[in-house]
Amino acid sequence: MSKFIKLILCFFTAFVCEFALAGSENVVLDLKVPASQLIAVFTLNPKVKKFPPDEEYGMNYTKEVKLNSLSLDLHLGKSDYYIWRLAITGSGWAYRNANIFIGASVSELIKTFGQPVSKELEGDVINYIYRLYDFDSWSKISVRDGKIIAIFAAEDWS
Repeated sequence: MSKFIKLILCFFTAFVCEFALAGSENVVLDLKVPASQLIAVFTLNPKVKKFPPDEEYGMNYTKEVKLNSLSLDLHLGKSDYYIWRLAITGSGWAYRNANIFIGASVSELIKTFGQPVSKELEGDVINYIYRLYDFDSWSKISVRDGKIIAIFAAEDWS
């Protein structure tokens, strides 16, 4: 591919990502999303750290991808890395559904995901625990004063 075409693709990708993040829509993330679909994340120049396989848990190569408001752990599958753990702590991102983002109401959470399998109280924060997938995983949505303040989801590799 010529340098000119690469340059045009780079500008186009940056424009699309900037438009997506600047608009009213958040970028929706979910477990199992392949890294090749994370253009909006990678164009923001996250810190990326690579790790070798972890034989104790049967994991292949992994990557840790960090931005100020987002942390992703990626696992190398058969052909691409994919999200196996995520933590959302700031704006610009949504989880599984465009309605579940930092600042969304607890009523929107219940409307979208239903009642949690359990709730945990940590000081003034209520953690809503969900089992949303057909594979072994869990999600924790933290709420303070009726608003989502943090989102965490992971496959269970234990």
